[in-house]
Amino acid sequence: MLCHELSLLIPEEERCIIAVLSHPDDELGMVGTLAKHAENGDRVYLVFLSYGELTSKFGNEPVEIIIEKRRQQVNEVCSIIGAQEPIFLELEDTNIQHTRENGIRLAEIYVALRPTAIITWGLGANHPDHRNTALIANDALTYCRLAKILPSKKDYRKPIRLFHYYESNSQLPIVYVDVTDTIEKTLLCGEYYASMFNWKGITRLMKDRRRARGMESGCMFAEKFNEPFAETRAKHLLF
Repeated sequence: MLCHELSLLIPEEERCIIAVLSHPDDELGMVGTLAKHAENGDRVYLVFLSYGELTSKFGNEPVEIIIEKRRQQVNEVCSIIGAQEPIFLELEDTNIQHTRENGIRLAEIYVALRPTAIITWGLGANHPDHRNTALIANDALTYCRLAKILPSKKDYRKPIRLFHYYESNSQLPIVYVDVTDTIEKTLLCGEYYASMFNWKGITRLMKDRRRARGMESGCMFAEKFNEPFAETRAKHLLF
């Protein structure tokens, strides 16, 4: 089995990849994939439902200061991988709710950005914010097609492929993305957060995980996802 970049299985047109995440640093498992798309000329966006303002990494600093630091972190990552300016829905950290209202808010972003693919958390994630983010991202795929319920009264009806972070207990089809060409950018993102949070061994961890997934799929380094709406339930290649 060979790794492929996600875009190879999407029709040749202007492509837009949106990562829908709960908190800054959630993107670290997919930055190689996002960087690869940016290098290919695709529009890449990171959408965060919250600022992750309750992180303990900044001690007892005021929330306003933490939010600004979190914004700076994401801006730096976007600069490294070549993504567009990040988007924040400004929901409350640890209180991201799976509601119709939040789904509609995210659907408006889909309508504005016209994505060809969404990458988000899986439904089996341990953190409730991550699970609810996945549900909201999924609901928005339907809501973005319904102009009558959207404040803009516009819709986006083209097919959007959905990908989840890989979950070992999932029965969904597996997709690998060859990130060999973007491994240095991937590690830079991890090292940047490590410098802010005093993480130890992050470079080795990120590199070893991608090397292992590359061995599974026939390339040097890979990232791994599930695709909920794929026609086949078997392992297959991605975009």
